Amino acid sequence: MPTAVLRAAIVVGAGSASFEMLRHVTERLPVLPAPDWVRTRVQPVALVDVVTALVGCATLPAEVSRAFDVAGPDVMNYAELVQRYAAVAGLGRRRFLPVPIRSAALAAVGIDLLTPVSRDLARSLVESLANTVVAGEDDLAGLIGSPPRLGFEDAVRAALAG
Repeated sequence: MPTAVLRAAIVVGAGSASFEMLRHVTERLPVLPAPDWVRTRVQPVALVDVVTALVGCATLPAEVSRAFDVAGPDVMNYAELVQRYAAVAGLGRRRFLPVPIRSAALAAVGIDLLTPVSRDLARSLVESLANTVVAGEDDLAGLIGSPPRLGFEDAVRAALAG
């Protein structure tokens, strides 16, 4: 059976677990603990762009069966992601306190208390923060067309608008 798999970093949209973590932690903490993964690069993608890609996959020829990267136009590290979210949300600059601890379990407890994301899901997401997630290809656009992609700030505005 032909299958198209979409791979994405943070999906920026209301209800996305990664986005809700970013949103609630940034809104509630003016000073954030900063393990070394805050320098990890990521390429977030707007929810509307993921939906466009999903709809486009329905039109793929049957012989196309593979994984595709879906990503927005902006590449940044997690510290920049937090600062850019804070700016759009009108929160002011966030500060980072370097910490030597990289415990996903400990971070998951805090995230569970601050966000609607469950401890188990938070732990999995935190464990993934050490991995650079930048698109390696844009092949899907060649097959379904390439609509303009929302930049990070516009994606955040859309998510906050509901």
